[in-house]
Amino acid sequence: MLSTLATLVQYPEVIRKCFISKKVRKDGRYTFQFFRGKKWVKVEIDDKIAMEDGDVLYACSPTEEWWPLLLEKAYAKFYTAYDHLEGCTLQETFHDLTGMPVLNIPMDAKLAKTAGADVTEGAYWLDLSQRIRDGEFAAAILTKDMDIENMGLQRDQQYGVLEIFSITGTSSVSDVVVHLHNPFEDEEFIYMGPMNPKDTMWTAKLRAKYDVDNERSIFLPLRYAAEDYQLDAALLHDDAGAGRHVLR
Repeated sequence: MLSTLATLVQYPEVIRKCFISKKVRKDGRYTFQFFRGKKWVKVEIDDKIAMEDGDVLYACSPTEEWWPLLLEKAYAKFYTAYDHLEGCTLQETFHDLTGMPVLNIPMDAKLAKTAGADVTEGAYWLDLSQRIRDGEFAAAILTKDMDIENMGLQRDQQYGVLEIFSITGTSSVSDVVVHLHNPFEDEEFIYMGPMNPKDTMWTAKLRAKYDVDNERSIFLPLRYAAEDYQLDAALLHDDAGAGRHVLR
């Protein structure tokens, strides 16, 4: 769920929709809603959060805000237990929190083309980036069952897309970089692949613009994502045309 929140926190109105209780309550009772089937389902919780050795046991907010912990607790109740969240895909979580469809876009050029997505063109990715910034979509990349752990990535894992950009300003696909959220704190999953913080491709100008040294950030060159990854784009508002546009 952390990857989903890291992605959706850029769109506070989407997160806010899950909160039925909008203000601090003296009785500690809060009501949330999540989407299931064809309707929103209400979930009520108290404000007691599980602790272990003085630390929060599950979600931790780097800004020490309380709402991510309450939202996660309500979402865990929605799935009956915290442990059950481990089986939720990012696609499911996007849908549960937004109530909107999630589009699956294969990175294999031939498969993507049959769906109307020209993933071999940098212009396609930069257009998608603009739509993400405009709040039309939230996106995530799924790694496949491949040997990528030597890069600090987990196989069969979802990473939220924070932004997509060109390091040169051109639309060449070889210059496009996907900025991902790294939800893992384990040292073995610190990203060490191409465009890692020590990569000489990072000029002083680029370092000033992007949060390169943040261990929660992964900057993955798009050329390394071909066919080995899968992109999921979640619609963030009820626009019938938006789903078609992302596939053009």
